[in-house]
Amino acid sequence: RLGLRLARLKTGTPPRLDGRTVDWSHPHLVAQPSEPDPTFLSLANALRTAPLAPGVVTCYMTTTSEETLALVRASHGCLPLYGGSGPRYCPSLAAKVERFPHATHHQVWLEPEGLSSFVVYPNGISGAYPPHVQARIVASIPGLGAADIVQPAYDVEYEYVDPTQAAPTPYLAAAAPSDGRVDASTPLSSRRPAPRSRRAAAATSSSPGRSSARPATRR
Repeated sequence: RLGLRLARLKTGTPPRLDGRTVDWSHPHLVAQPSEPDPTFLSLANALRTAPLAPGVVTCYMTTTSEETLALVRASHGCLPLYGGSGPRYCPSLAAKVERFPHATHHQVWLEPEGLSSFVVYPNGISGAYPPHVQARIVASIPGLGAADIVQPAYDVEYEYVDPTQAAPTPYLAAAAPSDGRVDASTPLSSRRPAPRSRRAAAATSSSPGRSSARPATRR
């Protein structure tokens, strides 16, 4: 109605793991400790004298295995179909396996989600496979052989407003609230509800005739 051009994008997130079931002593895991004297992002270093959190956590690096890569290749047909393109700099595990066919492994970063949380974010293995496939992929990674999934991975496909239409006027943001999806950051619209065009590939069913995405957690 406003004559704005829309396009589609797709993004995803890995499964969340129960950190209490991760083998943190596995010899393949490499500790990635926090900086003892971190450098803040502020150019003015305004937080230099501010106290750090009451504690810090250590991340760990592991890698996929040959079994992981074989599972990814064999399970490609289980992934949802998308009309939008995926991210350029944080590809899914399937995308990395496809783009780098000669790689023998890919890095996986085990990141605790908080000081008081047992949930671990395995950065690097996003992919909306059916839950039983996700469980096999996780179990094939060194240190995660007995890890429990507390939340399956899922993908989201959504529409966004072409940022090349942005102009030095608040009209676009005010007239088309899009939950920050105008030029990736619109303070005015970020406080408003998202339009109904957003669809979660692994959480909701798509509207007939509108998208080829199907729930990623269904077999």
